[in-house]
Amino acid sequence: MELEIQKLREAYRLIGHGPTVLVSTTDGNVPNACAVAWATPTSKEPPRFALRIGESHKTYKNLMATGSCVINIPTADAMDTVMICGRKSGNDSNKLSDAGIETLPSKQVQAPRLACCVAFLECKLIGELQLDGTSLTLVEAVLVEYKKGLMKDGHLDIEKHPTLHHLGGDRFSLPGSTRG
Repeated sequence: MELEIQKLREAYRLIGHGPTVLVSTTDGNVPNACAVAWATPTSKEPPRFALRIGESHKTYKNLMATGSCVINIPTADAMDTVMICGRKSGNDSNKLSDAGIETLPSKQVQAPRLACCVAFLECKLIGELQLDGTSLTLVEAVLVEYKKGLMKDGHLDIEKHPTLHHLGGDRFSLPGSTRG
């Protein structure tokens, strides 16, 4: 087998292509959301997740101030919204309103849900882990709801509802099929 060397700064591209999520927050008045490609479960019970959100992002600032967010799960149909939330800054404008992205009220947290998504994990902030200038934001789900028909045999039906998986830059992949 012939091998190639990967640039260290791009190592994440080999394993970091889990489903891209949209993390929504509010500052109390203006809702905001950002695309997060680095989100991972850390515990089943209680349901906890680690998110990598840049400290300069409005979403991060809102989450730290209010202590809540919603992890919204988009499918391929919401690609345009994912790109808007990933490219535009909420520090400069009300990007959700400007782009016509509809929000819905959450049931247990202050942060809104995004109507274009198929699942919602309403979360409370539980902490932050600092690692040499990089922080992981830790949240715990307090309510999880999803669109009827999204799950099949207890798993996300990716064949009917393909999620977006960030490969880097503007590149995404869609899951192909399931086995087992």
